[in-house]
Amino acid sequence: PRVRHDVDDATRQKMLRIEGGKGIAASFAKCCKPMPGQPVIGYMTKGTGITVHRADCRNFAISKRDPSRIVEASWEGDSHIEMGMRVSVRVRPNMLADITNVIRYINISITRAEFLPSDNDQHVFEFVFEAPDKETVDRVKQTIRTVAGVINVVTVPIKQMKSTPKAKKAVS
Repeated sequence: PRVRHDVDDATRQKMLRIEGGKGIAASFAKCCKPMPGQPVIGYMTKGTGITVHRADCRNFAISKRDPSRIVEASWEGDSHIEMGMRVSVRVRPNMLADITNVIRYINISITRAEFLPSDNDQHVFEFVFEAPDKETVDRVKQTIRTVAGVINVVTVPIKQMKSTPKAKKAVS
């Protein structure tokens, strides 16, 4: 469970990260009053810059928003978990683009990715990402499963990923 910290706007401004960067001016939505410790999302407005909402804000969810104007937002000090994911896919044009596009609005940061082709009609896409919590990891998995041609999606310990560089053995 996340701990909510009620703080003033100046403190929230200092703690806010927009797409990983600090010091970006933003306003805080009055409908959901986002506070540090709560998952947040940013939206680039046409006139006033970025407005930050709680990720579970009902007003934000039901409003018609331009997806290209949604930006990743988080609080400084929020903890993240690092997770590996392996996606088995059928060969087809734009598969990798479709996978990354469908998860682009989820609050994750992909830190490493590799596409592993095979001789049959099935390929593997592996990636490592940071997510704020297990629920987000599950959402990534479920969302990727909606992409046409995806056969299987599994979370994988990072050490067991095929794309993980192998440690060199010491020579004695």
